[in-house]
Amino acid sequence: MIRPISTAARRALAGAVVLSLIAAAEGCERRGAGGFTPTPMADILAATIVARVLIVFAAAVAELAVARVFFQVTWVTGASTPLTCLLAAGSAVFGAIGFAIAALARAPHVANTLANLVFIPMMALSGASLPASMMPPAWAAVHGALPATPIVDGLNALLVGGAGWAETAPRLGWLALWTIGAVVLGAYRWSLREP
Repeated sequence: MIRPISTAARRALAGAVVLSLIAAAEGCERRGAGGFTPTPMADILAATIVARVLIVFAAAVAELAVARVFFQVTWVTGASTPLTCLLAAGSAVFGAIGFAIAALARAPHVANTLANLVFIPMMALSGASLPASMMPPAWAAVHGALPATPIVDGLNALLVGGAGWAETAPRLGWLALWTIGAVVLGAYRWSLREP
């Protein structure tokens, strides 16, 4: 059973986890942009995505563990597996977007600028820093299309509403589409750079 902790605190936790996922993904685009190495870019891309996903996932799990231990935030029994899948999918999508940005940029400073142009509006429009209910109606269409939205909404549903697999599965599908699209774009752009 969910202990009596405010809904606002749970929503803040969901937003904090998403913001950390986005912040960690910004490191992805800085690594690949503009570097020269004899290692094929596909190998660098794959290794860095896997490493980043593991690091970001561990950070998100640590945040949830701190919330559980120090603030007694709990979730419904059975929500741990969908929560784990949602965090892993969020890590993957933001890592993939970071690499797509790196592939599009010609220099590290350009990658940083592109990342800010992508991730800062995404934080605001996805509900991670501003609840969707407070957004102007015109932003609703953009809100629903962003890859951070299913993570924010999914974390809220799991931590606040006691959701399970039925509510989480469509969000995981949307994140998978974004991840595949970003990886394909990044891999294509990197292939154009290969000598």
